[in-house]
Amino acid sequence: RRGLVVAATALLVAVTSVGAQNLPVPPLKYDYEALEPHISASTMRAHHLGHHAGYTTKLNAVLSELRADPATKALAKLGVDTLLTRLDDVPDALRGRVRASGGGYVNHQLFFDSMA
Repeated sequence: RRGLVVAATALLVAVTSVGAQNLPVPPLKYDYEALEPHISASTMRAHHLGHHAGYTTKLNAVLSELRADPATKALAKLGVDTLLTRLDDVPDALRGRVRASGGGYVNHQLFFDSMA
């Protein structure tokens, strides 16, 4: 089972890492089953392989758009935490997507890290 978890995580990292400067879905520091009976393995998989992967994909898409524009290219290099503190510098058309996908990415990573 552990091998399957590692393989699935590696696949997610590979898929989300295509292209320059894309963020990966960080692997968990523990097995999905490690928090049972308090949090089920299926809940952990849903949040990691579903939610966190989804936020990562959406964040990478908006970062790609920022990188494509010379006027905003530097914003894409700030790192997610810093970028979220500088939302006023993000163009209106992208601000909501940066807030939602960047916030979801950071919140899920905080959740997973705090459980380790």
